[in-house]
Amino acid sequence: MTAEEAKAGVIEDLEMLKVSIEKYATGLAEVTPTLVADLTKAIHELSDHVASVARRVQAIEDSQPKWTTHGWLPPPGGEIPPG
Repeated sequence: MTAEEAKAGVIEDLEMLKVSIEKYATGLAEVTPTLVADLTKAIHELSDHVASVARRVQAIEDSQPKWTTHGWLPPPGGEIPPG
């Protein structure tokens, strides 16, 4: 699967989740075990995608010097003397 195909799959999943939630929230869908199962599956898939993105961001941050991503430490050799 290419990156574009994966992206299209995620977008489709999000659109399906949006439609499911709108039907549920507006009362257009009768609450059935199938609806609850579909909504639960969609939410789990969405949370899996969010967790994957969080892991990727964390890996990027962990591979960079702290001062470039976190803003707390000065760059090497750039310490400000006290006082």
